[in-house]
Amino acid sequence: MAAFLRKIFIALIIGATVLFAFENTGPLSQEVQFTFDLFIGGLKYEAPAFPVFFLFLAAFLIGLMYAGLHGIYERIARKAESRSLNRRIKALETELNAARDQVSALTEERHRSGMPESDGEEIAILLPNSVSKEGSLPEGKEATLDEAAPKGSTQIERTDEEPLL
Repeated sequence: MAAFLRKIFIALIIGATVLFAFENTGPLSQEVQFTFDLFIGGLKYEAPAFPVFFLFLAAFLIGLMYAGLHGIYERIARKAESRSLNRRIKALETELNAARDQVSALTEERHRSGMPESDGEEIAILLPNSVSKEGSLPEGKEATLDEAAPKGSTQIERTDEEPLL
């Protein structure tokens, strides 16, 4: 759909240029002559006379070429970026699959050796103002942060301050 709209837009621009040329045949048919004088040793160049219309047409065509070259450059840059990102995706997928295989191998090893999937030592650390403590300790027993935290973990001091968001 975008390519179709682009073609219509280009056709409208070309049509407007041709209409402009036909509507202004008098002023655009006046001839212009450019001269180039270096003032060094009498070096002087005079271009042949040509209608003003050719000047407008040349400017239009130069603009089209510039836009086309810029579009080609952008397309090449996007393709290069796409290839680079696709390579990165494949590398990350390979890394993810290797990690999944490693986890699967460890899980299989645990099953073969007869170890349960969970050793029951996982304890949820509840931060201040948490909603629920269910399942973290046996019923009827309250714990301080020191008791609930696994060994070697960093403990968070209890505070009544509101968290910064």
